[in-house]
Amino acid sequence: MADTPSREAAADDSGGEARWWRAFSWLADALLLPCKPFLFLPQSYSSASSSPSAVAAHVAGTFFCRPHERDHRITLCLQQAAGAVPVIIDLPIGVSELNGAGRVALECDRLRWAGPLLEAPRWAVRCGGRRAGFGGPRPATGAEARALEALKAVTSGAGRLPPPPPSGGRGELFAYVRGNFERVVGSTYSESYHLVDPTGSLGLQLSLFFLRV
Repeated sequence: MADTPSREAAADDSGGEARWWRAFSWLADALLLPCKPFLFLPQSYSSASSSPSAVAAHVAGTFFCRPHERDHRITLCLQQAAGAVPVIIDLPIGVSELNGAGRVALECDRLRWAGPLLEAPRWAVRCGGRRAGFGGPRPATGAEARALEALKAVTSGAGRLPPPPPSGGRGELFAYVRGNFERVVGSTYSESYHLVDPTGSLGLQLSLFFLRV
């Protein structure tokens, strides 16, 4: 009887991971194989791309999540070009909060940060219009760097990356959603990243806004 609690705890962890994976799979399906119209953004969300003063480019964006962590928080990785140093931001939201959000805004204090916008040390994050907490950039870990290297040929997709073979330490299992984002630079006060549908027929479905407020 002494080992009963440990078996119950293991069952709870297994059930929690299963529920998380269903939510993550739903998110991947919604973003990359869209069939849920309430995720589509109003035309005004993409109006910046038609502005004469806006500068648009395409970057690779990846959402990472570690299934073994209980809070299932999401890490955002934006990479301007192959081999470029990625922008890594830990977001204060989980998979379930991102589901159906459509819009995530990251705001930095313009009175405290005058440097390059994406290098701001602290972000107030709003998900779907609601305040979610604070996030901040950091260097990529070795495991994240290896994951991004493994995904460099992937334009869009979702799945799991197995940990590397044991080498004296515990490898990290990553779940990921990866897509192509249109980057629009409006000014030194705003940049936005809009996920482009892989088929090219359904338009933008998720937008990230970096704002100096």
